[in-house]
Amino acid sequence: MTGSQAVASRTPRAVLDRYHRAMLDKSADDLADLYAVDAVHEFPFSAPGFPAHYAGREAVRGGYRAAWGASPFQVVEIRDVVVHVSDDPGTVIAGMWSWSGRPGVAAPPSPDC
Repeated sequence: MTGSQAVASRTPRAVLDRYHRAMLDKSADDLADLYAVDAVHEFPFSAPGFPAHYAGREAVRGGYRAAWGASPFQVVEIRDVVVHVSDDPGTVIAGMWSWSGRPGVAAPPSPDC
């Protein structure tokens, strides 16, 4: 079984859990391996100087590797705000809140969403 077949056989929630783990571990490879070759990762609220999206698995890999490599901060907590499972079994739409900081520093309370 190829990597993409293994991911396709998992539930959308299981894939989202692996996505969260990759973020917590700052693993650009584990994160990118969850994406189809031609996937688009959107950032609806991107900050100035950051891309609005990554087009393609390798752009996801490279973008996260560069961003995480340049930052001393680490995602220390992820809380699901809402998870929508679409009619397409290969699509998950998630709104989440994450806090980046230095490990050992308490996270602020989550925003009201």
